[in-house]
Amino acid sequence: MVAFLAGVIYPLGFAPYSIWPLTFFSLFVVFGALYLSRGRALLTLACFAIGKNLVGVSWVYHSIHVFGNTEPFLAVLIVCVFVLILSAFYLPAGLIINFFSKQKNLSPNSYLLLFAACMAFTEWLLTWFMSGFPWLFAGHSVLDMPLSNLLPLVGTLCVSLIIFYLCGAFYLFINCLLYTSDAADEEDSVD
Repeated sequence: MVAFLAGVIYPLGFAPYSIWPLTFFSLFVVFGALYLSRGRALLTLACFAIGKNLVGVSWVYHSIHVFGNTEPFLAVLIVCVFVLILSAFYLPAGLIINFFSKQKNLSPNSYLLLFAACMAFTEWLLTWFMSGFPWLFAGHSVLDMPLSNLLPLVGTLCVSLIIFYLCGAFYLFINCLLYTSDAADEEDSVD
């Protein structure tokens, strides 16, 4: 449920809302959900993708219904199938993360790199679907911030990779601070 809600707020970082911190927070939450429930990456990413696409491609309904002159029920059905197809692109990432999560010696930094690479791979896969559907790429959410200066140099997918890495790294940093604080509190209570 948390991953689904993170997916729902993810598109709010893009036009017309352009509240980019929500996209970053969404990715922070998704990484946290994946990190805490290793082995359930497939379900977590599926919920995230469905939430993201339900909100992010809702404009397709208007196009199909109004401009395509399609009945509302059929337009909803078409959009739901489209959302499921787009969400299916997260399945390989979920399978890869699940596979590597079962390794006993996977460090937090390795998990972070795995997350960033799998999410960027998913965006790359979407560039091939129906001649490419580059919609809601994390790299596009930075158009109004200094990170956008990297877009012409390295491209959207590389900027997305950086964003995925930064969001996951921030989660690990916060987790480390909380863990260190809890350990210090326990040590003080023992004394």
